[in-house]
Amino acid sequence: MSPGVRPELEDVLEAFMLDADETGALARYLGDYPQYKAELIDLAHQMGSTEPDELPPMGDPCQAVIRKGWETLSAAWPGIERNLFVSLSPADYGRVAKELSIPLQVLAAIRDGRVLLESIPAAFMRRLAASLNGSLEQLRASFGGELAAARSYKSEQRPETSAPVSFEQLLIAARVPEVERERLLADDQ
Repeated sequence: MSPGVRPELEDVLEAFMLDADETGALARYLGDYPQYKAELIDLAHQMGSTEPDELPPMGDPCQAVIRKGWETLSAAWPGIERNLFVSLSPADYGRVAKELSIPLQVLAAIRDGRVLLESIPAAFMRRLAASLNGSLEQLRASFGGELAAARSYKSEQRPETSAPVSFEQLLIAARVPEVERERLLADDQ
């Protein structure tokens, strides 16, 4: 920035973002531009607290520990119900969809109970339960649960719910290629 010219806030913040990796950059900018102290500190805080777009996948040992913990909890409190979809973050939805090679809309339809449970192949159900770190019983109990009913809507009117469709119809509506559909519908995976 040119000496003697009073820079705009946006110019200072943009320059700071480019120099932020340098040692002492924040202190230097605070000294050079005290009028933007609050904005610089806020930006530095935001830059330091960003989360990665995608977390690294958990390895088998981590998943085994989590599964063992849930088994212990379930044994300690018989009858405990756990909706496998409730604690999923957007990144988790992406991970599960990728692991199962399905579009996100298919996973959302399963979560919301818009697919006939009995039309989903057992092999796919086992893979989905494993991917969600739960049991088949927990997965079945999670279909169309409170999560779908508690969802908020931007519209003044609640959207109309349609009757559940078969898993195959859901895959066709999601434009899953025929070869991939046949693989997903096979019950011997």
